[in-house]
Amino acid sequence: MLVQCAVDLWYANALYNFIRVFKKAFSPAEDLDEKFANVILWRNKVAAHTAWEWAREEDNAVTRDMSIVLFPAFNFMGDGHFEVGGVRPISEKGESCPEWQWKLVPTHQRLREIVSKYAAAK
Repeated sequence: MLVQCAVDLWYANALYNFIRVFKKAFSPAEDLDEKFANVILWRNKVAAHTAWEWAREEDNAVTRDMSIVLFPAFNFMGDGHFEVGGVRPISEKGESCPEWQWKLVPTHQRLREIVSKYAAAK
């Protein structure tokens, strides 16, 4: 589980930086920030700087708390991939950020499809 946490942290940060470089190099028609918004949001609130420490106005107490309780879960009932951001407790303080759930394998498959269109053309 610790290795999966490290992989998710690394991937979210690497993807964010890759998107920035890829956009400059290829000017893709797709809005990559929109296509990968959930990973970028998770990166911004968990992987790069936690909402617990660097809270924004829109970060309620539950989102701040969950940003430091990061653990991947295996989605047995769904498609059989690890995911992060899927645990969203609800309390009197509010609900944690619902838009930050993502899965590594489907995310990378989507990225490969987009990159292959542009890399093959150059």
